[in-house]
Amino acid sequence: MNFLDQGREFETEKLLGKYTSGVTAAGRGRWSCVLQNGKPRSVTARVEGGFLMLDAAAGFCGAASNLPELAEWNADFQGACKFALVPSPWRVRLRAEIALPEEVDLASRLRENLEGFETGFRRIHEGLSGEAARAMSAACTAKAGPAATGSLLSLLGETQWPFKERLPGVVAVDLESRTGFHQAVLEERGGGIGTSVELARICLAGEASRQALAVLMLTLNGAVRLVRGILAQSSGQLTCGLEAGFGTTPNAAEIDHALAALSVACRICGRGVNALLDEAVARQYLAVRNIPSTIGEQEN
Repeated sequence: MNFLDQGREFETEKLLGKYTSGVTAAGRGRWSCVLQNGKPRSVTARVEGGFLMLDAAAGFCGAASNLPELAEWNADFQGACKFALVPSPWRVRLRAEIALPEEVDLASRLRENLEGFETGFRRIHEGLSGEAARAMSAACTAKAGPAATGSLLSLLGETQWPFKERLPGVVAVDLESRTGFHQAVLEERGGGIGTSVELARICLAGEASRQALAVLMLTLNGAVRLVRGILAQSSGQLTCGLEAGFGTTPNAAEIDHALAALSVACRICGRGVNALLDEAVARQYLAVRNIPSTIGEQEN
């Protein structure tokens, strides 16, 4: 579906006008708008393949050695917002994709992801600490209110995915991947549902491996819809993983889209992550990707 019906298209444009300013139609199912975040930030929205795609220049201009920090910042976002590294030339974008089944709460999805864009802009342009960004994300989650008790089991029961309850509000789902065993953990978080897949966890990561993993996760973010690749450091361990989140309770179709997207992402990068834990392989990977020492971006 590359076009919405007229009613849904009107709704999308109206909601963009509610949460942004300067909304301009750029063709059927395409808009440009402005987020006021210290200074005006241009954001584009377009309908493509059953998704509403949000995209903006992140404004990142810095050393490639800082890319792991962006991959770590991805873990602080609510909803589907993410930093993505895209080529020709290499640059950092802020992106989010919203699946458009008929029952989706488009207002909630747009609001949470545009708030995520604001967080991303602030992180880059104001240098917010991780604690401050997490506080911003927690504030967004708190506004959503509590999730309905037992909603996760009910939602998964409407899909074809086999699942097993681990704890109240926490469920494991085996993904469809031909590159090894991968399991998604779904859990009720605040007013929504988070979905995560752990790909690797190591105690000591060399600098080349850390940077190569960041490049892999950030480029994956630009290639696979709904999925956010992340790095996370805690207690001396580096974790590489995938997420697909919803700030408010999703419907079964959205859960199905998210699990399918995570399965695709695991097929793409499941084996690559483990290979990049080797420093020599990581250095070769960075050389092949031809990542420049400095990455710049201009506003679109």
